[in-house]
Amino acid sequence: MPDQKLPTQIPIMSRSGQERIIDCDSLPDNSEEVCNMLKEDNAQMTAYLRLALYFNINRMAPNMAIAILKKGLSLPRGSNDEKIRLNNLLVSLYYKMAKNTKGKQPKQDLLNEAIRQLNTVSSVSAQNPITWVVKDAAYTAFKNAYNLSSHNIPALFGMARIKYLRQEYKEALKLYQEILRLKPDLTEPDPRVGIGLCFNKLQNFDEAIAAFDRALELNPTNISASILLATLELDISKQYEEVDAHDRLTNFVSAMNRANKVIEMTPTHSSALILLAHGFFFQRDFKNLITAARRAEENTDSKPILAEAHFHQARAYHVMEDYKKALYHYTQAINYNENHLLAIYGYGQMLIKFGRYEEAKIIFETLRRQNPNFLDVVTILAILAANTALEETDSSKKASAFEEFNKITQAINEGSYDNPEIFIVKAHAIEGKNAYKSLQALKLAESMYIKANEPIPLELFNKKGNLHFKQGKYADASECYREALKKCEQLPSPQSDVRITLFYNLARSYEASHNFKEAQDLYNQIINEHPAFIPARLRLAAIEEFHGNNAKANDIYHEVLEFDENNVEVRKRLAVNQLRQGEIHESRRSLEMIHSENKHDIVASTALGSLFLFKARSRRQDKEARELSYKRAVEYFQKALQKNPKNVWAANGITVAIAESGRFKEAKEQFWRLKEHNPVPEITINYAHVCSQMNEHETAILSYEGVSKKSQHKDVSVLEWIGRSCYLLAKETKNLNKMDEALIWTEKALRLAPTNKLIVHNVALIQQSRAQLIGEPGVVRSSTELMSAIADVEFNDGSPHVTFDKEVLNQRINFGHSTMEEERKKREDLEKAIENQKRIDQQLREYTEKQSEVWGEESKKRKSRKYIDSDDEDPEPFQKCI
Repeated sequence: MPDQKLPTQIPIMSRSGQERIIDCDSLPDNSEEVCNMLKEDNAQMTAYLRLALYFNINRMAPNMAIAILKKGLSLPRGSNDEKIRLNNLLVSLYYKMAKNTKGKQPKQDLLNEAIRQLNTVSSVSAQNPITWVVKDAAYTAFKNAYNLSSHNIPALFGMARIKYLRQEYKEALKLYQEILRLKPDLTEPDPRVGIGLCFNKLQNFDEAIAAFDRALELNPTNISASILLATLELDISKQYEEVDAHDRLTNFVSAMNRANKVIEMTPTHSSALILLAHGFFFQRDFKNLITAARRAEENTDSKPILAEAHFHQARAYHVMEDYKKALYHYTQAINYNENHLLAIYGYGQMLIKFGRYEEAKIIFETLRRQNPNFLDVVTILAILAANTALEETDSSKKASAFEEFNKITQAINEGSYDNPEIFIVKAHAIEGKNAYKSLQALKLAESMYIKANEPIPLELFNKKGNLHFKQGKYADASECYREALKKCEQLPSPQSDVRITLFYNLARSYEASHNFKEAQDLYNQIINEHPAFIPARLRLAAIEEFHGNNAKANDIYHEVLEFDENNVEVRKRLAVNQLRQGEIHESRRSLEMIHSENKHDIVASTALGSLFLFKARSRRQDKEARELSYKRAVEYFQKALQKNPKNVWAANGITVAIAESGRFKEAKEQFWRLKEHNPVPEITINYAHVCSQMNEHETAILSYEGVSKKSQHKDVSVLEWIGRSCYLLAKETKNLNKMDEALIWTEKALRLAPTNKLIVHNVALIQQSRAQLIGEPGVVRSSTELMSAIADVEFNDGSPHVTFDKEVLNQRINFGHSTMEEERKKREDLEKAIENQKRIDQQLREYTEKQSEVWGEESKKRKSRKYIDSDDEDPEPFQKCI
């Protein structure tokens, strides 16, 4: 039955969206003229298809139809679906022409062209239903041709190819082997490549490699064999358990060399570029990976290859932690291949990164239904369940949510599965309850990455750093942040926001360690690169405040307010700093303005409470005004506590008010409770202050020392307080060792602040008190101690560096001081004491020598005795008495 003719009036749609009607009957019988007309109209690819159909059916001119189709396929535009339709029509036309051609060679040439077009369309989409219709028709045509001549090589190739595409690999293998039997010297096309492909699908990899090797031996420029063999070698290089390290490396190098040789022959060969991208991923050479994948993307229309190009870019950006780009490329990979399992898995991971948990859950539940044994999917679902459980208040629901999580953990512990991500989530889940166990989970995840030869995410190092920081292990935190920064800087496209965050975290760890110079350098570097990064400026202000440079801190706050004049947090900080400087009116005005804008502002309420505490201290002479200020302070602190019962600073402020009102026992109990639940330095210091006021100096010293240890003994004030408490305890107990400790701690403070006159005075005073303690009547001291006391007195008497202000002396009246005349008298008394001590020492030496003589004579007598009586004295000689 002849084909039904098509309408002669065909609508042609241009790329600009304009439509015009073409009268096909008026078209010339010249394909070049027809194609030029379509080019001038900027016609869509479907226009070429319609005109090709018209010339083939209405005018029975298949050659002209083929010429139009080829011209359409050469266009740089057009979707894959459009190209598939044009290719399928070409395949069909070649088959029909071959069927109607009588000459043997022309028939074979047409069949070869049909096979070539069929391979092209299969590479774009092997699953296209129209393509399968064409394949079925083609297989029938090939079989008919083979039946006419059993030596018809093109027909055998066509049948083998279609069998392979139908996944009938054993039948396809037999056909390729038959071709090789009929024509053993054939290398173009080479049936050995088909044989290798079939063996590969049948899991017979050694035979597959042998077939590809033989194809290359006969034709070293066989690109298909090179690509396929390189792919197998690359797969072997990834088999860590089955293949030893030397063989893995050998196969990897060979695969990359083959791919590079293909690129040298054909620089735009997309399959070779994808292979290189794959290899670059395992070398962690992400820059070259992205370059190769993009080149493959630019030089192919094949959907499977486009999917692979985007997938390789996606996972490179994934490892580099550039999650926005990774999400984009995973999405594109799925668009080109909706069944790309790894791309779908990566896409789901990106959804989690961006907090789109419900969407991610749908993705992974679908994957799990499709692949119930895909443990990585089970892990992700367990992670999602665990994250949900973190917010769950119902303990039974929380336990249920963690069931699968625990199963995965058990599988990892048994060695049947390894996935470090589960331990990262575990670390997050228990971080609030047990920071130590959380850190151990991260370390376990790190060891698993190392064992699997996988790169450790910089995010893991950052999390470790945060945990160390929370535990006060600032040096360890710094090391983790530096490691994360090192990994960030090594990335081909370091993320600016991640880099700045890591710089900031590192600076915070330096600051907490009191390495202020390093911290300030980093903060300034951040500000130079990102002037509007407010947190760095605020930390610089905090450092200045710590060193008492309140004016510099205020300058920084004003700079920040130039960026954001309505920044309430900065306004509050400025007000609090003004309060520290004693600028009561300015501070109160600022805080009350903030409080009036937002009566629920906890910081403002707490700061106003501190302001009235300050006022109370300044009104020592006016008892009524002082009590009123304390009352107002407590009211503001209570307001802050009502808004947040866990506001430790408001609770601390109330307790300070209690202490300053003289109720030390009550304040001590309150500070103890606060310290137990919130071991922050400020509260521990307040607790120590109260203990000192109650003459519990040993407890105070222990508390001060704990705070000082956290600051690596670099906080001058804390060092002074330890020295003072040791001094008071020494005075109370007349303990020279404690007086020495007082001197050691105070001298440490002096080394950090050598120009501080108060500390210089304290050092001198402790030295004087030490000399007094040594020289007290009735107390026997060694000559060494007495000489040390003389040195202390001489230092205080003659040192040109000790100059005291009268005001300073009055401020330190509690330490006590003596006049220079008294010192000279003490010096004379000490000299007398030394002479007296020397006389005592001489008497002791003479006594010892006498006793030694007695002992010697007694020993001679004892040697003549057969045994020592049980009631004899200890037969050990005298120990020296000085």
